[in-house]
Amino acid sequence: MGRAGGRFGEIDALRCPRCGSTMRLIAAIEDPDIARRILARLNLPTRTPPMAKVTGRPSEPPELEDDWSFDQSAGGGWP
Repeated sequence: MGRAGGRFGEIDALRCPRCGSTMRLIAAIEDPDIARRILARLNLPTRTPPMAKVTGRPSEPPELEDDWSFDQSAGGGWP
């Protein structure tokens, strides 16, 4: 397993979104009651939003294009 709070998909949760430097995890709140009290004090929602009701039948997946080519040349701006 990776470090706690590490990468999720292509998002690095410990990378500062403003400057890109590495952040340190200084605390983890594991008690749900404490988390709710902190969120309430910050005037943030303390409950998850309700799930939307399912309506109608599932839609068909969109048709995919046959052309899956992409530029693989170096220097495309990827760090």
